[in-house]
Amino acid sequence: MAEKPSEKQMLTFKLNSPRDLLEKLRNDVVLLEDEVTSYRFFNLAVTGYHIIDWIKNNETVSDDTRKAVEEMYKDEYLSICRDLANAIKHWKLDYKSKNISSVKSTQGGYGTGRYGKGLYGNGEEQITMKCRDGREYNILEFARAILRIWDDFFEEHKLR
Repeated sequence: MAEKPSEKQMLTFKLNSPRDLLEKLRNDVVLLEDEVTSYRFFNLAVTGYHIIDWIKNNETVSDDTRKAVEEMYKDEYLSICRDLANAIKHWKLDYKSKNISSVKSTQGGYGTGRYGKGLYGNGEEQITMKCRDGREYNILEFARAILRIWDDFFEEHKLR
C-alpha cells in the first residue's frame, strides 16, 4: 500500500526553497537563450509566476518579505506570466485581468527564429506574444526581464 504524504512533507523534488526556484528560473532563461521552444517558454512562464507562491508559503521567509511579495501580483511582466500559466493550464484565458491577446508559434519559414538555432532544415521556433493594449514582447527580452525582476526582489529582501 502506498504511503500517504504527511502535511509537512515536501513534494517538490530537490527544489526546496524560493532560492531553488529562482535558480530553476535562471536555468529556464539559459535554455531559452540556447534555443526558443514552446516547452522552454512554458517552463519560464510557470516558474516565473509561481515564485510568488513559493515565497508566500515558505515559513522560513520573514513576514515582511511574505507581505512584500503580494505586491508582485501587480507587476506587469509577472501578470503576463500568470495569464500564460493559467491559459496553458486551462486551455483558455479565464482570469479576470487578461493582458495577453495572443501567443503564436511558427517554425520552418525563412527568417523564422535566430540564425544557427534549432534543427537543421527546420530552424528555431519563433514565439510571438501580443498584449491587449497592442504591445508585443520579444520572448528572450521578456525572459531576461522576468529574471531581473526576481533577482532584484531577492537582493532587496536578502533572500538566500
